[in-house]
Amino acid sequence: MSSSDRIELLIDPGTWDPLDESMVSTNPIEFNSEEALLDFYLEDFYLEEAEEEPIDFYLEDFYLEEAEEEPIEFHSEEEAKEAMESYIKSIEELIDFCLEEAKEGAKRAKEAVESYIKNIEESIEFHSEEEEEAPIEFHSEEEEEAPIEFHSEEEPYVIHMEFHSEEAEEEPYGIHMEFHSEEAEKAKEAEKAKEAEKAKEAEEAKEAILSYIKSIEESIDFYLEEAKKAKEAEEAEEAEEEPYEDHIDSYQRKTGLTDAVQTGIGQLNGIPIAIGVMDFQFMGGSMGSVVGEKITRLIEYATNQSLPVIIVCASGGARMQEGSLSLIQMAKISSALYNYKLNKKLFYVSILTSPTTGGVTASFGMLGDIIIAEPNAYIAFAGKRVIEQILKKTVPEGSQEAEYSFHKGLVDPIVPRNLLKGVLGELFQLHGFLPLTSNLKNESTALNSVICSEQ
Repeated sequence: MSSSDRIELLIDPGTWDPLDESMVSTNPIEFNSEEALLDFYLEDFYLEEAEEEPIDFYLEDFYLEEAEEEPIEFHSEEEAKEAMESYIKSIEELIDFCLEEAKEGAKRAKEAVESYIKNIEESIEFHSEEEEEAPIEFHSEEEEEAPIEFHSEEEPYVIHMEFHSEEAEEEPYGIHMEFHSEEAEKAKEAEKAKEAEKAKEAEEAKEAILSYIKSIEESIDFYLEEAKKAKEAEEAEEAEEEPYEDHIDSYQRKTGLTDAVQTGIGQLNGIPIAIGVMDFQFMGGSMGSVVGEKITRLIEYATNQSLPVIIVCASGGARMQEGSLSLIQMAKISSALYNYKLNKKLFYVSILTSPTTGGVTASFGMLGDIIIAEPNAYIAFAGKRVIEQILKKTVPEGSQEAEYSFHKGLVDPIVPRNLLKGVLGELFQLHGFLPLTSNLKNESTALNSVICSEQ
């Protein structure tokens, strides 16, 4: 739910008056301006004086082989920037070239390995065909007449052969063999066993080679994937290094807001109030200098006008792009609330929506006189993953939801959105804030129904 939708839900139509709409974020470290850059590198040596003489502009991270002993001389800041951009571009092109060469090399290696294993398979098939038994061939008619005799130490065996003339078309010639030696049978069986063993060894060798080739392919794929991930991480890092002002501009165009909170005054069932509504769609509702300043000014305005304050929280915490400046906002807002609540005795309601985490939870999110939560809202300081990584313990399921916080006494009522406006109206009247109109409208008994349901 956007901040504009929440304002429409809570504020009476036609009574909304925004505050500090023109306040926008800028780079907290103004380092990229021309004067700041020249002051940093040249101290008190300015560009106007440098028009006559060249500036010895030395860049720490921009070296050339010739510049090892003497600094590089540039005649203007634009020339220095162009040189730096050209150098960075050449490095990027070199990185892309190396990655492409690595991919091509891996591809060629993979093709060579596939060709090698294919040759091995063909060689194995060729030798297995040669090992098959060759047919008996006879080269003369004399060999047809004389029987072949084999002698062994124990008992000779004879092969009787009958040959029929090729001219006899009715029946072909044949060979009739009779073996009379047991040793010949054993020798034959041994030969078969030997051949079977050779075939088994060949098969095992083939499987081993295939397994080795597969491991090589997996290694190649792994390194290609790692190179791809490294390039994607590099591109993501470059995207994250987008200038902060450009980051802010993109979210302003996307959401139509100037920053992650809308503040203003209006009426709720006729009761004047000051309200701030955070919007998670704008950089995760993160709290930077502008968010902290707008909320602080809202509280100070409500203090001077004696108005009740509502802050609707929806945030991932302090904005990391602004570093310690975003953390200062926690103390600044808390200090303004201290004066508002304790010195002026006014009434502050904090509404926790999903998610409410980080520095918002640790400051004004938990400082309300009444802390209301929406059903099933995610309420935490650190996220589940961060806690489990640091403490090495599993976070119980549901321990960072509104219902768990309610049972532990961290929040007061849990109120659905459709009852929220009625509950707030009754709370304000209960604390002495009455509608501006003389004819008081009958308020709904939403608060009583919520309290009864919780009891």
